[in-house]
Amino acid sequence: MMRLLRIGSILLGLVFSCQLFAQRLTDRDAWRGVYRHYDCSSPRVDTPAPKGYKPFYISHYGRHGSRYPVDRNYLWNVVKTLQPLADEGLLTPAGLKLIDGCRVLDSICTPGPYGELSALGALEHRTIAANMARRWSTVFTRPGRHRVDVY
Repeated sequence: MMRLLRIGSILLGLVFSCQLFAQRLTDRDAWRGVYRHYDCSSPRVDTPAPKGYKPFYISHYGRHGSRYPVDRNYLWNVVKTLQPLADEGLLTPAGLKLIDGCRVLDSICTPGPYGELSALGALEHRTIAANMARRWSTVFTRPGRHRVDVY
């Protein structure tokens, strides 16, 4: 009996300790990780420079920006998988919308911009640059600065 109580206590402790470290997502799209678009609406709080210092350098490591699908086969695999189900009337309206969306996207990309930066991706890069220039204007307007290197 004592052994069972001890095992039960350990298991209960594990359950509660796991909750302490559980990740709480306030953003519904956070699960997408690097495949998520750049969210420029979230407030950003910068750590102020120490007293007597001013920012003079920015290092930004960004991702590639939103792109059109890299491979046409990806879209058509979705369509080939779901179309037989649609023909049988087994898809929800969301499933039918997904098939239509894949076809529309393919029509936009054929023959062209597969893998290229989308309009959203270009907007993401412009927004990041504008935010950097606004938030750290002293870095860009420093006397003697004649260029900004971007790689």
